[in-house]
Order: sequence, then C-alpha cells, then structure tokens
Amino acid sequence: METTPRPRASRLEQALRAHRFAITAEITPPVSCNAQDLLEKALPLRGLVDAVNVTDGASARAHMSAPIAAVMLAQAGLEPILQLTCRDRNRLALEGELMGAAASGVQNLLCLTGDDPKAGDQPETKAVFDTVKSGKSFAYVITVCDEASAERCPIFPGVTSRLHWSFTDPSSFRGTEEERLARTREVRDSIRAKIEQWCSEVCATAG
Repeated sequence: METTPRPRASRLEQALRAHRFAITAEITPPVSCNAQDLLEKALPLRGLVDAVNVTDGASARAHMSAPIAAVMLAQAGLEPILQLTCRDRNRLALEGELMGAAASGVQNLLCLTGDDPKAGDQPETKAVFDTVKSGKSFAYVITVCDEASAERCPIFPGVTSRLHWSFTDPSSFRGTEEERLARTREVRDSIRAKIEQWCSEVCATAG
C-alpha cells in the first residue's frame, strides 16, 4: 500500500503532547438526514473545546453516520474525534472507514467495542465483533447526561464503578448566541472542576 507523509498534528494531539489540560465534548449524531440538525447541536461548541467526540451508533441505535458527521464537523471548523465501533463492522469495513477518514482530514480516532445490540431499539440485530470480543470491563465509567436524559446515557457492561454527574445539556440552551455560549462555558468549567476534584480524590486514595 502506498504510504503518505504524516499530516500535521491535530489541535488535540498538540494539546496532549504539551501536557495541557484538554477539554472535549461529545455529540451524538441525530436520527436525521438533515445536516443542519447535526450542526445546530455542534456549532455552539466551536471555540470552547479542543475536540468533539462523534459517537457511532450510541446506545445501539441507528443515527447519522459517524464518519460522515465527523467530516461535516471538520468542514465547519470543529475538530472531530471519530468513534468507530467494532460491533457493526468487520476488519475490511474498518480499514475502509479509516482510509476515508484520513483522506477527509479527520485525524483523531477512538475505537470502541460498542454497546450490546440487545440494549438498543432493535435487539434482534446481529453484532459483528470481527476484531474484538464483547465483554470488556471498565474500572470507571462517568456519565454526565442531564437528569432528563439519564435513561439514554450509554450502557457499558462489566463496569466496576459507574458514576453519574448530572449537567445541563448545552443543546437545550436558548437565547442569543452569546447567551448560549456563556452558559455552555459555565457547564464546561463545572465539568472541568468536577473532574479535577475527582482525580485528586482518586489519586489520594490510591496513594
């Protein structure tokens, strides 16, 4: 296979290599064929976060294609982190998605097992899992869905410790752009403070 020069590091990679505290947000692509529905959720995050995670079939439900959504966010000036699940693709499909993402300028990638289809709205769906097996466990899973959306938070089987911190979903904010940005910044800062406090407590306990 022909190789190409390594592209310039993404903004997220630069932040991590500089040991800077990086802030990311997560966007679940809409159940929609309209690109504007995606952009309305994502654009308020522009300038507030280092990168935006684009989920792939979150909660084992069909949504707008994650690779396509990631490209649209990149074109809109946001830095995407493309999530790809092994639940829905064999290795040929994964390789094709990776090449397409790279060709489209999407540099950040997060590979996941994916939620069990039985947890979704079409439980008879057959999972692929060509490259990994389901059942991976996590030491901690922290969800930050607001209380109204808590039942739609992602499901992670085999979790040792699950924490739920309720924060208001910025996509629900109304008002002028400046008003929405101000409230989004408040949520961002609250999450950062909560994470720093939790990390300090965990490190103190482990030490």
